[in-house]
Amino acid sequence: MSGDRHAFVLCVRKNRRGAQHDLDKVKGLLKEFNFVDRKPCLDRTNEEIIWEVEQFRNWINASSNVSCVFIFIMAHGEEGTIFGTDGGEGVKLDMIFSMFDNKNCPQLQLKPKVFVIQACRGKSEDSGVKMADGFRSLDLGNVEETAQVMLPIMTDTFTIYPAQPGFVAYRYSDKGSVMILKMDEVFRAFRSQLHLYDLFVK
Repeated sequence: MSGDRHAFVLCVRKNRRGAQHDLDKVKGLLKEFNFVDRKPCLDRTNEEIIWEVEQFRNWINASSNVSCVFIFIMAHGEEGTIFGTDGGEGVKLDMIFSMFDNKNCPQLQLKPKVFVIQACRGKSEDSGVKMADGFRSLDLGNVEETAQVMLPIMTDTFTIYPAQPGFVAYRYSDKGSVMILKMDEVFRAFRSQLHLYDLFVK
């Protein structure tokens, strides 16, 4: 991680009470973890979102010293789609993901690409369930795998959602979203102790 750390932040605040709290927390985390300071993309239409993401991707491809990329998308959404300020058909997440794959963004080959999607994935609401007494963990042991030089189209990607497919993402109007609140808390508390994956598991 000795190279530059880059982030793209999209936040649609229109009709999303509490979104400004999320934006402030994300900006604070990026500063804390020494990401390159870049102006966030705020309240854009669907077409503008696509253009902004393309510009960021092109800028990454023209860079020479990139360690990783974080892409935060905070907007209204449904499964596979996020919406700009103009609603309509929205922007397909697959389109955004593909802009950073090994074919379209060679500068990020073999480098971490983390997508944090703070958006609903449907209209269902999770009523919850009582927690069982215990849980089981998966232990793969000491499994070693060999990797070919040839890369698939999409690799080294980590995508985070706050909800299961078909469900809403919860957000407090006075504090922001539950996921971003917890990210801020956990990342600050365990920043030098845990791997990125383990931070998100926490």
